[in-house]
Amino acid sequence: MSAALGLQTDQLKVATTQAAGDLAGEVAKASGSHKAVSSELQAFTAASTTASLETRSLIVDLKDAVTTLGVSLSSHDSALQAQVSELTAARDAAERLLRQLELGADVNGRSEVSV
Repeated sequence: MSAALGLQTDQLKVATTQAAGDLAGEVAKASGSHKAVSSELQAFTAASTTASLETRSLIVDLKDAVTTLGVSLSSHDSALQAQVSELTAARDAAERLLRQLELGADVNGRSEVSV
């Protein structure tokens, strides 16, 4: 019985040593995986921060471009309004001249102006 107990004790020691070795290997794998995940998370965080900063910069640039476009359109709008006013004044002057010519023709005995 003593021999059987010694054999079982030896088998238990071997199994315990093997289980401890397996456990140590799995812990090492888990630690390696944790380090890899941590490294990837740091890289992702850095990339996300960079993308966020670049996006903010693009938004500022776009805002500046829209503001510049607005100023340009306002400038062109003012110029076009001035041209419309000048053309309207020219049309009014041409109409006044036509009426004067028509009145002058009527005074001279003509009812029509020939052009």
